[in-house]
Amino acid sequence: MFAAGASIKDVQVRLGHSDVQTTMDIYTNVTDEAMKRRRKQRRCSSNTWIFS
Repeated sequence: MFAAGASIKDVQVRLGHSDVQTTMDIYTNVTDEAMKRRRKQRRCSSNTWIFS
């Protein structure tokens, strides 16, 4: 769900967790990995040269 752009609140509601902290405790590693991938993608795209 996170890969599709769902927020932590969206995931909490979808999974039926009564407290958002439960969702965060379980899925923090997923969001951490997603952040690492986005940072890596930004670094790669910022090093791209465009010649016209």
